[in-house]
Amino acid sequence: MAISGFAEYLPEEQMLADKIEDAFRTECELLGAVHIVTPAVERVKTLQDKGSDNKEIYRLTRLTDPEKGLSDLALRFDHTVPLARYVTEHQQDISFPFMRYAIDPVWRGERAQKGRYRQFTQADLDVIGDGSLSLLNDAQMLAVIYRVFSKLKVGEFVISVNNRKALTGFLSGVGFADDQIGAALKIIDNLEKVGEDETSQALFELVDDAKAVRATLDYFNFSGSPEETINYLMGLNYSDEFTAGVKELNEVIAHIQSLGIPESFYKIDLCIARGLDYYTGTVYETRLIKYQNIGSICSGGRFDTLLEKLGAKRKLPGVGVSIGVTRLLSSLFENKIFGIEKGLNNTVLLTVLDPRYIEKYLSIAEMLRENGIPTFLYPEPHKLSKQLKYASKKAMKLAIIVGEDEFKNDSLLIRNLAEGEQVEINQSELISYLQKEEKRFT
Repeated sequence: MAISGFAEYLPEEQMLADKIEDAFRTECELLGAVHIVTPAVERVKTLQDKGSDNKEIYRLTRLTDPEKGLSDLALRFDHTVPLARYVTEHQQDISFPFMRYAIDPVWRGERAQKGRYRQFTQADLDVIGDGSLSLLNDAQMLAVIYRVFSKLKVGEFVISVNNRKALTGFLSGVGFADDQIGAALKIIDNLEKVGEDETSQALFELVDDAKAVRATLDYFNFSGSPEETINYLMGLNYSDEFTAGVKELNEVIAHIQSLGIPESFYKIDLCIARGLDYYTGTVYETRLIKYQNIGSICSGGRFDTLLEKLGAKRKLPGVGVSIGVTRLLSSLFENKIFGIEKGLNNTVLLTVLDPRYIEKYLSIAEMLRENGIPTFLYPEPHKLSKQLKYASKKAMKLAIIVGEDEFKNDSLLIRNLAEGEQVEINQSELISYLQKEEKRFT
């Protein structure tokens, strides 16, 4: 019986998970990122107080003597904190800016429910600078998001962008005390989910100032094009921190435009705050326009001080983006955005009709694989109808049929399983024929 909160997929479902990961990996490597793998566990003190609820952290213990030796280790809840620890430890051996991607499981002790998992695969891209980090990197993260989801053909989506400095600078300017800003950000982060009335009440209970609450709601209800929003923000004057945040946001938007991302795919959303405490500047979330119920399918932001908190002796600012692959895939299936195509993509079935020729079948299969053609050699000499039924069930597109007569004539039959057509070719033509067919099906 499957364990609640731990996803597992049928082969055809896993193919779609792989498709998401492959699209992400391709875009990361096109950007020049390198792949690294960090341990599944970190020290408890490394994970604590870095933006996660301590109740969600799984501690690592043994069944016997649980407190002996492993009590200070816990499973990672994301890839950003392990990256920060990795860069801090290896800063003398790596070159900056350091850009890496990771596609691996993470663990959170949440109550298992729809869309929430205790173990889930997360795909992260981050870049770390030495002393400074250009805001161009923030914009490039959004370009990766745009290209990945455009390639996956998940439908219309929009990337919402904001800046934490502008957020906190505004809240400070309207009257929230420094020790109230964190709570205010969490309230604002839920504005879209709970509505204005509940948000207003929660803010008033926090600040006890009706004027501050009204100004806050007016600010976060503003909506316009990126240009209109920047003009609106530049017309406000609250604090140096607010001004700095607006300036950063303006620069990031300019870079996004230079990268050629169509304006229909991004917007400035003043409500975006992101829940993790380590974000310090740019923050962003991605949503499917027709499926708002799914929530954010990709998010991230800038973390300028996290590495210093973890022991770095110099300033190592960073920015990153993350896709919760498992949660995303679950939502795509549930909303029928991704259909499950049973099959092995471009895998070819090589039928076995006469066991006397098994060595020749093996030779053909190996020749095909050496030429980059995925080939499934049917393992049993069943009737041809049963072998072809298997291929159809797996949605294979082509089957190679070769028996005693074909071997004697140095020929073989290629059956198009989707269209029911069949041609006979010389065995020497097999590779070129299949390569042409692969292009036709692509």
